[in-house]
Amino acid sequence: MSAEFDFFSRDYRYDVNTELLSTPISEWEKVCKCNMPLNPNLFFIGCEECKKWFHPKCVGLSNQDAEKIESYLCDACKPPIVEVPHSLLASTAPQI
Repeated sequence: MSAEFDFFSRDYRYDVNTELLSTPISEWEKVCKCNMPLNPNLFFIGCEECKKWFHPKCVGLSNQDAEKIESYLCDACKPPIVEVPHSLLASTAPQI
C-alpha cells in the first residue's frame, strides 16, 4: 500500500488492551480538499488567507512547484476572475 494512504499522528495513542485509539480516526483533524487526516510525514502547502493545508497533488501542483510558491491562495480564497465582454472594453477605451 502506498504511503499516501497511511495515517500517522503523533498526538494519538493506540491501546493494545482495548484495541482502541485514544481518539477515533473520525475525530482526527482533516485537511485538504480530499478531507484526509493530517499526515505529518507528507508535504503540504498552506493557504495564506484561510490557513488551511492542502496536498500539492490535490490542488494541481507538483511538490517541486509548490515549494517555489512564496504565497499560495486556495481556490476558495482566490479573487474571482471576471471576464468583461469585448464590446464593453471597446466602448470604455479613452478616445485619442
